[in-house]
Amino acid sequence: MELIVDPTRKHFDIVGIPIRAKFDGNWGTYDINHLDRASLMIWLRSRGGQNDWAENTVAILLGHEWEEENNTMPEATDNFTDDFITNEVAETICKVGQGANCCRYLTMSSQGWSCEKKTSLRRLLDQRVEIGAINARADNCGGRRPRP
Repeated sequence: MELIVDPTRKHFDIVGIPIRAKFDGNWGTYDINHLDRASLMIWLRSRGGQNDWAENTVAILLGHEWEEENNTMPEATDNFTDDFITNEVAETICKVGQGANCCRYLTMSSQGWSCEKKTSLRRLLDQRVEIGAINARADNCGGRRPRP
């Protein structure tokens, strides 16, 4: 397994997951955020298994583009309790699809919409807003219970 550093990503911040990879033909220690997309996919699959949706999600979080041919994102449903985010709440309060007005803590899981404001993911989302890495910037409510 030969992982390659993308020269256009070498200046990106580290996310704290060190890997051995080649840059300009030389082996070195880098961060997964420095890998080209193909190498990132190889690394994600290196322990067995393949989950296109999860792989695309990781790639997006690291600033890579979404690959349409691997788009297996599930559709949201409305059949959850009021503690969770329904499509109506996602549209009216979270403002999904409204760019900077969309809540930064709104996420999509395999079970539907979820709020990450009261989870450990909050810190990462706040950091990504600070550096301008995500479009959703708002903080629209006090938060809801995240999905298990």
